[in-house]
Amino acid sequence: SDLHNMTPKDILGRWDTGVAMVIGQGIKQLAVLKDRIIGAISVSQYNKWCLKQEGITENSFVAAPFIPLSRSVNSDFEDRRDRGNRPVSRWLFVGRIAPNKAQHDIIKAFSAYRVGWDSDATLTLVGSVSSLKYARCLDELIRDMGIAENVYVAGPVGDEELEHYYREATVFVCLSDHEGFGFPVIEALSHSLPVVAFASTAIPETLGTSGILLSSKDPLEIAAAVSLVESDHELRNELLEKSRQTLARYSFDVAKQENLFALQSLIPEMAAHL
Repeated sequence: SDLHNMTPKDILGRWDTGVAMVIGQGIKQLAVLKDRIIGAISVSQYNKWCLKQEGITENSFVAAPFIPLSRSVNSDFEDRRDRGNRPVSRWLFVGRIAPNKAQHDIIKAFSAYRVGWDSDATLTLVGSVSSLKYARCLDELIRDMGIAENVYVAGPVGDEELEHYYREATVFVCLSDHEGFGFPVIEALSHSLPVVAFASTAIPETLGTSGILLSSKDPLEIAAAVSLVESDHELRNELLEKSRQTLARYSFDVAKQENLFALQSLIPEMAAHL
């Protein structure tokens, strides 16, 4: 068994009952398959814990995922360290437009930041729409808060355009309520981009000490954290240095070693069931 994760149905249920029903069926299927599963590989300790809640505990391994980074690790580290503050703050989040990604919380925090710190700041949201109802509510929220000129909903983009957004951003803000790992967080770190994140599910595990983790979603607290990471040169450089350790943890070689170890450990179990 290889499980990335399933978003809890209570998060999605009020937006899309059909999706919530499918998730519920998926969880039931795990219960049915439990006695037939001879082992499991998860990409995070959090995902392993989720499997444990469903009674899947035997031969359960955690192995780093293979992350196809489009550029060499920290290739622009020196550039970001030396450039100092940009005149305009550019927020970025990459992820599907879906309730569990909580783009609405990013929008609220961004609005507070514009009022208290930088009225010219911009926010870019990259990702395909998974919930049309939620996407429409985000559009309405952006209009009601009077920030439509400062928020760009880019939708799905190709590698070249995504690279552009990472390069132009000054901070990556992730306020997801549920993540089984956090691939865009690693992408942001690989671009030496400071990260401010809500400490939910697998995000603390993924980010480690390479960014600012918050236990609150208070818009002013988030805005203040962004201001701090953008204005404090010493803090930003410290986080960039720590990001090297996190990126090394998720390097291709480490992922290869951990996945091979897990598979080799499961081979005797697989052979016994043939």
